[in-house]
Amino acid sequence: VIATEDHEVAQWPVREESAEKVKLSVVLIGAKDSGKSTTAGRLIHALGDIPDNQIRKFKQLAEKYGQSGSEWAWVMDRLKQERERGCSIRTGLWNLRTAKRDIDLLDSPGHRCF
Repeated sequence: VIATEDHEVAQWPVREESAEKVKLSVVLIGAKDSGKSTTAGRLIHALGDIPDNQIRKFKQLAEKYGQSGSEWAWVMDRLKQERERGCSIRTGLWNLRTAKRDIDLLDSPGHRCF
């Protein structure tokens, strides 16, 4: 159990070894331009869910549209408006699977309008 003061924040499930994978949901929250989408894109790539050639394509497109350095964020920001504005408009979702876990990764918008 992870707790702050007297309030329980999260309780991790205690499981015995089994064939069933642990399900985990991760929500990235924070202010606009704090790197949520970039962090999500880098994590997805690091876990092998998106190939290097796709990142190269995103990098070329980002440079073409004046958004140099946004290739990692474009993994999660798929809408044309998100890519043009350089900010998330809707919550992005990516399902990651590792040997031991099924992870739902959610990337929330940071701008107050969204």
